[in-house]
Amino acid sequence: MAMMDWLPFPWGKAKKNEAEEPFDVEKYLKGLSVNKEGFIEEEGIIYVKAVSLDRDTAVEDAIKEVDRGNVVILNLREMTHNPIALNDKVRDIRDHAVQNGGDMCRISEVKIMVIPRGMAIAYPPAENVAT
Repeated sequence: MAMMDWLPFPWGKAKKNEAEEPFDVEKYLKGLSVNKEGFIEEEGIIYVKAVSLDRDTAVEDAIKEVDRGNVVILNLREMTHNPIALNDKVRDIRDHAVQNGGDMCRISEVKIMVIPRGMAIAYPPAENVAT
């Protein structure tokens, strides 16, 4: 007696007359991509990724992720001791994002969000301040 014959649930029983559709493993694997950390990414999904600016490859990593269409959260905390290098890295990322239709905004004291083309940041209306 096969295991499929004794399962009491309808989804556990295979229909004998139905031909199974072959699963295309190659097509499925092409739809996924694995980055260097081993994270599997699916096509057509926008990811939010964190990049610490104290790494040597931070600018390249952030630019690559924005070009892929992902949202990048830049962590500035480890770079606050070196404001000149911090300014250079943020400026390089901002310039690339803006040139390619993206945008950048500050979300906390030590975090900046970089968004790709096709997304927009909804800024609050400016308050009337009497001078």
